[in-house]
Amino acid sequence: MNTGIVVVLLSLGVVCVVLGLLLLSLRRDNARLSDERAAADEARRLAEESRRVSEEKSAAAEIEIRTLVERSTLAQARLEAANALLDRLKAAGIRMKLDDTEQSAGWKFNQWEMKGVPVRIELGPKDIENNQAVLVRRDTHEKQFVSLDGLADTIKALLDDIHVSMFNRALAHRESHTQEVRDFGDFMEAVKTGFAKAPWCGERECEDEIKAITGATTRCYTLDYDPEAHGDTCIFCGKKAKHLMYFGKAY
Repeated sequence: MNTGIVVVLLSLGVVCVVLGLLLLSLRRDNARLSDERAAADEARRLAEESRRVSEEKSAAAEIEIRTLVERSTLAQARLEAANALLDRLKAAGIRMKLDDTEQSAGWKFNQWEMKGVPVRIELGPKDIENNQAVLVRRDTHEKQFVSLDGLADTIKALLDDIHVSMFNRALAHRESHTQEVRDFGDFMEAVKTGFAKAPWCGERECEDEIKAITGATTRCYTLDYDPEAHGDTCIFCGKKAKHLMYFGKAY
């Protein structure tokens, strides 16, 4: 091979190697620049996201504070209205109790029902705005929306109605569970589920024997006993009856 040709080939080989190294260097530079751009973009994105989240948190905190202030203001207004109503109703002769504890509404309702309070008054923001209150009866759980004007008279009428309603219900229950009897066998059946009304001699020994057999004792006697209408013989011992007596089991 000619020496000149070899030199030329070697020169071309060196040039190719140099070009290859330059291309590799450029590729590395481009990759580094691309990575740097990507990192910069990611940094900007994170910065924007962080700023956005921070703004949202600030807004949420501001809303929460306003909400708390609003709730506190409403609660204070309700409390003032409730105290004013309490004073008015007490002045009208109605025994009242304001429950301003931090317990839940459900807890309060149950607590006072268990204590036997016959009427519950509920007073909310809309009620105050509409000059009304909600009355809830303990005996039926019925709710009534009533005006705050003349509320004392409304409550007194409601209490009277509750009294009459409860009395009539108790009376109906007693009458439906009471049997007037003349035979001791019927007497024993009657006291299994309710009351037996029967003529009785009035003697303690007789009552003790009745109790030993049936578990029933005297409850009360009527004021309209008529020997001809109700019988004049004691239901158990056969002696002369003195009363028309209610018998029942004590639980």
